[in-house]
Formats: sequence, structure tokens, C-alpha cells
Amino acid sequence: MKKEGYVKIYSTLNIAEAHTIKFLFENNGIEAVIENQEMNPFFGMVAAKDAEAQVWVPENASKEAAALLAESSSVDLAHIRLYKCRRCGEMVCTLFDYCWNCMASMKTGRVDLPLEESQADEEKKQSRFPALYIPFVIIIALMLIGFVVSRFFRGG
Repeated sequence: MKKEGYVKIYSTLNIAEAHTIKFLFENNGIEAVIENQEMNPFFGMVAAKDAEAQVWVPENASKEAAALLAESSSVDLAHIRLYKCRRCGEMVCTLFDYCWNCMASMKTGRVDLPLEESQADEEKKQSRFPALYIPFVIIIALMLIGFVVSRFFRGG
């Protein structure tokens, strides 16, 4: 499909990716339109090329859009390495401090709760302890009242 005055600059099977590219262009002053996104849910029932969402830009902005796309997608992966999580053995990128699989620290191999969570857990434990005694105190108080009342009416 050829849109009059527009050039297809990007296509993908990922609708979110197409919208991200459109957002990138629009934030840099380049008009962008997504075509064919209604076919994407049918991927697998139709050929991939027919199910791709397509990002189109005006012809006069196509070179600028192509340069912007190339610039924004160039990620230097030369220094990125994977290393094994000490806790679960999952391979994790060196950019991350925690394993995505088990949430263990990549430095220590332990799952450390954030301070707020550990404090909240401690407060729950402390507040739960007296709460367990309240029903017992009420029961004992009722038994004592019942005992005193029964002695008073029996004795009189």
C-alpha cells in the first residue's frame, strides 16, 4: 500500500514498538502515521508481511526520520556482558543490579528486602503480638465477671 506523499520508514510485528517509533518522530517534530495496525492481531493467520504495523512519514521528512531512527537505535553493546546469577544461575546483563528471575542482588546473591518492606514486616510482627492477647484478655475478664456475679447471686 502506497500512501500519497508519505514514505514507509519502519515496520514491525510489535504494535507497541510502532507506537514508540511514532512517538519518537512526533517528539522531534516529524509527523508520523501508523498503518495496518488492525492486521497485527491476525499474525499467524496471515503472512507476517501482511500483519506488520507500518510507520509512515511525509516524503520531505524521510531523510531526517531515517537519521533520527538510526541515531536512536544505535546502542553500543561492545561493553555489555552477561554473567550468571549466584542464586539461581540465570544469565543477567551487567547493566542490572538484580537478577530479573529471582530478584537476588547480582553482587551478593541474596534477596534483600528494601528497608521500607523490612520495617513494615517488623511493625506487623510487633503489632500482631499484642493483638493475639486481646481475645484472651477479654475471655478471662468475662470469666472473672461471670465468677464474681455467680458468687454474688449464689451467696446472697
